[in-house]
Amino acid sequence: MSTLSVDTIQGKTTSSHVIMPPGHMIQQVRYVNTSSSHISTSSTSFVASNIKVTITPKASGNKILVQAFLGMVHKSATSSGTTVLYLNGSQMANTGEYWGGYLSANNNASDYSARVGTLEYTTTNTNALLFELYFKSGDSNNFYIHHGNTSSSLIATEVQG
Repeated sequence: MSTLSVDTIQGKTTSSHVIMPPGHMIQQVRYVNTSSSHISTSSTSFVASNIKVTITPKASGNKILVQAFLGMVHKSATSSGTTVLYLNGSQMANTGEYWGGYLSANNNASDYSARVGTLEYTTTNTNALLFELYFKSGDSNNFYIHHGNTSSSLIATEVQG
């Protein structure tokens, strides 16, 4: 039996990056909100939620797995609410109306439910990437992307390509 003990692993050609086998997790950045404050909008255009993470990839060609977990979204009036994912200020492809689920309250009945969305992005350079959830109401009534006293999170995980 052998034991390898080290304090630091450093790249041979660059100290900031060690190339791992494909599929290995390189880094993870998380936003977690367990606040009692609501995050809501009555806008019928997409607005920033401030549920966001910034990750700086270690290499081009790696994968960033983005996962959104919204413990309780809420719509209290007849209409709908939509959540999408933006990258550096622009809506990402494949995050349309149903990406993070679709919330519709009928006949003025309240609807409380969880929403989950995931997306994989391939890095093209080592510039910082800002992922943020945007959301909108379907009718100018309040749509809650984070209901107080629940949890919301956005996680970006870099995986060796």
